[in-house]
Amino acid sequence: MAFIIEAMDRIGSGEIRQSHRAAHLAFLEKAGADVLLAGPVLTDDGEMAGSLFIVNYDSIGAVRNWLKDDPYSCANLFETVAIKPFKPVITNFER
Repeated sequence: MAFIIEAMDRIGSGEIRQSHRAAHLAFLEKAGADVLLAGPVLTDDGEMAGSLFIVNYDSIGAVRNWLKDDPYSCANLFETVAIKPFKPVITNFER
């Protein structure tokens, strides 16, 4: 089942994001096909302000369990995290 995760950064936490970014990206790579889409949420000025993930796990509990090991989560980067079930219908996303 697919889930959307919207995780918004704490205000003034840009340094935390930058210092853990390489480990965060490695964490996402390790998840392999379970991560359908991932990327930063940007401000109007193009600054990173959060993360958006679309992941494939059996339950919301499995998503929470996976997300707790994300280096960003471990570093307490996120102010808020919303996890919602998602049903992909159209998937012709291009970078």
